[in-house]
Amino acid sequence: MINGIIIFILAAFVFIGIRSYMKHLKGESSCCGGGSGTLNIQPSDKNKSNYAYSAEISIPDIMCANCVMKISNAVNGQDGMWAKKISQKTKTAHILLKEGINENQVKDTIQKAGYTVASYSCMPL
Repeated sequence: MINGIIIFILAAFVFIGIRSYMKHLKGESSCCGGGSGTLNIQPSDKNKSNYAYSAEISIPDIMCANCVMKISNAVNGQDGMWAKKISQKTKTAHILLKEGINENQVKDTIQKAGYTVASYSCMPL
């Protein structure tokens, strides 16, 4: 009887662990310790005509929606940057930049948020 209870408890833990891991692989869990209470920072200027450049950045560390939110908040919190689209699926960020913002500023912002910039390309709008 006691063996049956122990086996049942162990099976329950294994089931919960597998379910949690599957959610993590699908990007449905907050792998980075965040949660639904994360603040969504908006750029101070949403007028696209005020931005001179468009940067495409590859960020291989993007694993979940919380990663997307952390990068978006870091970028949007900087003057002259707008995280227009960040994709968990393609692990890329499309960022609009104002005149005077350089590649190192963008890379530093993303790296300070805890992510790696694998590639960076920027072109005028």
